Amino acid sequence: MNCTVIAGSSDPVPNSMAKRIRYKTEHRIHYVTSSVHKHLPVFDNHKCASELFSILGFYRNNNRFRLYGYVIMPNHFHLLLEIAENDEISSLMRDIKKYYSYRFKTVLCRELGYPLSNFRKDDSYHFWETGFDEVTIINEKTFYSKLNYIHNNPVRAGLSDSPQEYPYSSAPFYFGKSKPIFPIDAI
Repeated sequence: MNCTVIAGSSDPVPNSMAKRIRYKTEHRIHYVTSSVHKHLPVFDNHKCASELFSILGFYRNNNRFRLYGYVIMPNHFHLLLEIAENDEISSLMRDIKKYYSYRFKTVLCRELGYPLSNFRKDDSYHFWETGFDEVTIINEKTFYSKLNYIHNNPVRAGLSDSPQEYPYSSAPFYFGKSKPIFPIDAI
């Protein structure tokens, strides 16, 4: 069995249960990924993707973060963002995921006819996979590496022939082709 030792403990924990430790840092730019429960492709539906943009807009307009890059894939999303000085990435992601989960359960499921049973786990509702993945950006090289990864993700997945053609991405802005569906902040 593959195991990981969690900081502060000498006991190995199976990798499937390991939780990434987040450290407080002065660095405010983060690359984050969050996936839908059971990797269901709900963001294939334009209404579901639009709702995520709406929720991101709500938190962005409330000065919780600045957005430098994004892609919404069918079953997950990637963001490259800078959180506000008085905020934490864990709190921001908790709020985004909680708000979206509530909206999906109370509005989108009914409108689109998604069975809530697809999102059941241990007799409770789960829209998202537990937690999220995060990389703290500490230099320009890592920033642009993650931005390129975000923009090329739809091409690697076979969803588009070029990054700028994928509609749920900030790539059109960076390639100068058109305005993205959701605006980003200047670097």
